[in-house]
Amino acid sequence: MNELLEAFLVEFNLANTQSIHSLDAYRRDIQQFLDYLEDKELELSELTQTQVYDYLASLQNNDVQLSGATLNRKCSACRSFYNFLNLNYKFSGNPFKRIKHFKESQKLPNYLTFEEVSLFLTAIDTTTLLGKRNRVMLEFLYASGLRVSELVDLKIQDIDCNENQVRIFCKGKRERIGLFYDSFSLRLQDYINNIRSQLVLDDNDSLFVNQKGKKLSTRAIQYLCEETGYKAGLNQRVHPHMLRHSFATHLLDNGADLRFVQELLGHKNLSTTQIYTHVSSDRLRQVYKKFHPWS
Repeated sequence: MNELLEAFLVEFNLANTQSIHSLDAYRRDIQQFLDYLEDKELELSELTQTQVYDYLASLQNNDVQLSGATLNRKCSACRSFYNFLNLNYKFSGNPFKRIKHFKESQKLPNYLTFEEVSLFLTAIDTTTLLGKRNRVMLEFLYASGLRVSELVDLKIQDIDCNENQVRIFCKGKRERIGLFYDSFSLRLQDYINNIRSQLVLDDNDSLFVNQKGKKLSTRAIQYLCEETGYKAGLNQRVHPHMLRHSFATHLLDNGADLRFVQELLGHKNLSTTQIYTHVSSDRLRQVYKKFHPWS
């Protein structure tokens, strides 16, 4: 069965433009399903819908309660796997085809307040070359609402400080234009002109590089965010996406149109951006309760 999985993943990778994380998730989900079949001595080609429900029930126990979103993702992976088997290996039927869509709870994104963002950025030691790089790099996440994967993929030629904009390659190999404010533009220009040249090696065109002059990894930035949040005294673990959440929330709090924020974030669907309206509404409610004399 593992040979079938590998064949599916090859075709999936060729036919889809999702990130490597999507491919890894599909691999894990389908492998977990195949391991279950092997343990129960069930045949891949003869599985029934009832047996699929038994499998999904086995994923839930007293220690682990999977969310609706996770169950839906696992079902989607296995459904796609069976579709592949039907087309290429003459399997008949798909036991995942009529599995109901599990209700997904809407999880509000964690974000920093404006004051917390300021504390976070000022906690960075900018007395060294790497410290100055770190300040520009982490502020870029907040200034333009970048994903960490988009940040590490930025090239020097993607930056236009005259227009205060950046060309970003999003999920699915789509492209969008991001914006940034004047004060950040000055910091970014200083980094490009005076700091990056002392760090980069050879003809590497990555905007941000590590101390060896090579492209940074997403994990390095994740660690840097955690470390900086700790130094800033914030009472939560800070991750790069939290700065993107903060970017969107602060724009909406200050009256930005939802579709404008959607465009800046690079969301294909407005519904994805709408989650931030709940965050803003929650913030308004907190302010109301704090300042209304009768609340």
